[in-house]
Amino acid sequence: MNLDKIRKFRLVLPVPIPALGCGVLGLSLARKSINIGKYASTLLKALEYRGYDSTGAVFQDERKKITLLKDVGAPSTLVKTLGIEEQAGKIFCGQVRWATFGTVSRKNAQPHEVKCKKHIYGAHNGNLTNTRELRKFLLSEGHNVVSDNDGEMLVHTIEHYFDNELEKFPDSKHLQTGTRQAAMRRAIIQAADKIIGSYAAVIIDPVTEFCYAIKAGSSLYFGLGEIENNKFGLASSDLTALLKFTKHLVNLREGEFIEFKQDKYQIYAFRILKVKVPNQQDVIFQPGDQISKLPVYSRLRAEDTELVPPFKYFMEQEIMAEIETSGKLIKLFQGGSNTGKRMLNVMQQENILGSISSLCEQIQECSSPDMQKRYFSDFLNSQEADQIFGKVKENYEAIYNELVK
Repeated sequence: MNLDKIRKFRLVLPVPIPALGCGVLGLSLARKSINIGKYASTLLKALEYRGYDSTGAVFQDERKKITLLKDVGAPSTLVKTLGIEEQAGKIFCGQVRWATFGTVSRKNAQPHEVKCKKHIYGAHNGNLTNTRELRKFLLSEGHNVVSDNDGEMLVHTIEHYFDNELEKFPDSKHLQTGTRQAAMRRAIIQAADKIIGSYAAVIIDPVTEFCYAIKAGSSLYFGLGEIENNKFGLASSDLTALLKFTKHLVNLREGEFIEFKQDKYQIYAFRILKVKVPNQQDVIFQPGDQISKLPVYSRLRAEDTELVPPFKYFMEQEIMAEIETSGKLIKLFQGGSNTGKRMLNVMQQENILGSISSLCEQIQECSSPDMQKRYFSDFLNSQEADQIFGKVKENYEAIYNELVK
């Protein structure tokens, strides 16, 4: 064997690195809230690690009045100085920027509100690599492009095709919700063909109040929930920010976008998608096809995914957590902790495991936090629960004492 050839041999493996720069948010409430500014501030600050060159927020109230607040600086500062915390409204679209295309300036800060041909607003995270070409195209088509930011090019490009699609309908239908929804869906599909790059975006049609979240190569999550008896739909570049508000998540794949409003949503394909199904033929979705997905209950907590002191970087935090994480993984493969194993044995021996499992499944499948609490409260007040706790107290006093602490 020629050892010199072996020494010179190099194995190069491509490592995919997801686009991290910037963070985008979209929140739709069922009705106006005087606290939407506080929710927005919490979300923006949770995304600060993704970008702090500039911060921006758009709010829309129940009368369709739009307030755009943005400037150079980090969200931890600007949520106060811009007055974001004090805003009221039904819809919020926000962005934190890590400057790539365009200088750090207020003009280049996102979100962008455009109304050259049709009125929409939105923001993105990621990078559009054909930004210059898009800018030339948009200027040639009569758009008023005011920045060098690729986020503005994305919003204008969707606006351009949205206008084209609406013009296929009679003027009398331009304000109809169904017409505008159909036009926006087709606009997103056409814009995605025109745009080159990796991004996630949130676009809002202020007339219908429908929001659109697009996943095209960058992280994007969606969830449903209720806060202060107000239902909401929330799209976020960051899972931690989402988990601060809800655990009911709807999985989004690359090549999909979601149309949402409060607790209503529908997912669509914007490119040809091939989905593998175990022991079945692949499912093929064409651009514009509806994709059915139900919310799932996440067992993750916000603290499981967020950056915590004293760490300043996620990589540093993950390196230092390797020992603890490895221990948890080993314990999981060994059947869980000793306490967990004892509890399972207790439930199996006393023939109560089925009841507990049924309750857990019922709670996990329910999308309403209030209903989850009701299921649990009903169980605690049931005769069955009294029997279960009685058996545990009688035979396993140490475990019972832990339960009632």
